[in-house]
Amino acid sequence: MQENVIFGIDIAKGSVRAKEEPRYAVVILKGSEAEHHRMVSRQKLLRMAWQEKPALIAVDNIFELASGKHELASILSKLPANTKLIQVTGGENLLPLVKLAKQQGIIFDRFDPNAEALACARLARMGIGYEVSAFEEKTIIKVSRARSPGRGGWSQNRYRRKMHGPRSQVHIGSGKYGDVQVNVKSIERDALAFKPLKTRKRDYIIVGIDPGTTTAIAVLTLEGELQMLHSSRTISIPDVIEMIAEQGRPLIIASDVFPTPNAVEKIRRAFNAVSGSPDVILTAGDKIEFATPYGY
Repeated sequence: MQENVIFGIDIAKGSVRAKEEPRYAVVILKGSEAEHHRMVSRQKLLRMAWQEKPALIAVDNIFELASGKHELASILSKLPANTKLIQVTGGENLLPLVKLAKQQGIIFDRFDPNAEALACARLARMGIGYEVSAFEEKTIIKVSRARSPGRGGWSQNRYRRKMHGPRSQVHIGSGKYGDVQVNVKSIERDALAFKPLKTRKRDYIIVGIDPGTTTAIAVLTLEGELQMLHSSRTISIPDVIEMIAEQGRPLIIASDVFPTPNAVEKIRRAFNAVSGSPDVILTAGDKIEFATPYGY
């Protein structure tokens, strides 16, 4: 595995659900150099991975690679052992790639697959994203005899002793090794698991929430820097709590009205945070003025 090599990929043509095999834009990031490849098949992508043995393969959505969990597990099993697949836009809850990249000072043409692939690689290099795991931390190793010890003299007895010898002397890797055959099989998870690529420090944060048909969440550092901005029509209160917890330790949970909406109060109580609400009624003009510096 080469620690300084990162692949960024983006689908360039077709779909994993279409009859025609999809093609990908692949960017190989090595230090400050970026090597661009266009219209790469999945099979060629795997060959490139074995040739370069990248530390990370970064993508904005893992289901650009596979149509479902089992197909994704099959692809992961074919990658080099120490190569990690990274979904840069998040784990269960995804952020738009353009917005995420902009927060990190990365601007790119979202209509150019190679530019999007490069953005994915750069974000992964910054430690942004989640490692995707389809397998348990366990492996089944089945060792069996390669042939049946039939009738015979000293040679057969010698083979039988060899076949039942210490496990430490058996090659660990699927295949046939002289008198024994070995089958190594990973245990597939019931559901995909996502692990942060970089463990986020549990710094204090300020959180603003606007509930409603569309729920919006903004996370600021104590210095007032925008750390995360997200909105969704389908997100639940437990999902909001989980998303905030991933960002840090909320010191203040704020809303733009008084009294605090019930949904915001439930989230505040989950963190035992201080409630923040305005002393006066904020007009739409006030809100626009406050939000302008953040490029909303």
